Amino acid sequence: MSWAIEPDSNVVEAETPVGLIKGHAYSITDVRLIRIQTPRVSGKIPMVRIRNPWGNEAEWNGAWSDKSPEWQYIPDEEKEKTGLTFNPDGEF
Repeated sequence: MSWAIEPDSNVVEAETPVGLIKGHAYSITDVRLIRIQTPRVSGKIPMVRIRNPWGNEAEWNGAWSDKSPEWQYIPDEEKEKTGLTFNPDGEF
């Protein structure tokens, strides 16, 4: 499966403020429920893992990006299960 952002007719491969590239196709590499534990809420949330086939640092930089604070609420063992690495590798 894949998804893309509608291209900008004026700019080829324009980067959005959140780090995604318009007109570029992304691969969906995983869909799952992830256990979350916050001070007010616990349970499972749906998550989608996406990969930029270029495999470079052009990654999502919003909520749930590699360095976002939301990941502090996911237990370490749950992060390990996802297989997601927090590197500039194109996957987020």
